[in-house]
Amino acid sequence: MTKRICGKDDAELAIQCLKEKFKFVGLVEQFDESLLLLKHFLHLNGYNIYYEIQNVNRQKSNQQISKETLEQIKEMNQNDLKIYEFMKKTLFS
Repeated sequence: MTKRICGKDDAELAIQCLKEKFKFVGLVEQFDESLLLLKHFLHLNGYNIYYEIQNVNRQKSNQQISKETLEQIKEMNQNDLKIYEFMKKTLFS
């Protein structure tokens, strides 16, 4: 994701690009809250933002990811995690 934001695999540069070039960023796992923030940001006070959830898999996977695999995923996505944590702290703290 970092390269998509700023063209390089650099978390600090991507965060700077987000600050300078993007008017709004939301988080999928806090979709409802992000939608409310967007409504406020766009001054859509009289606008109904109700939506119906569709195409959601309600079954939980029974597959477990090993701790080693999880650590490897985190290591390979360090920059994306830095951006995520920055946005989460910026939006919801």
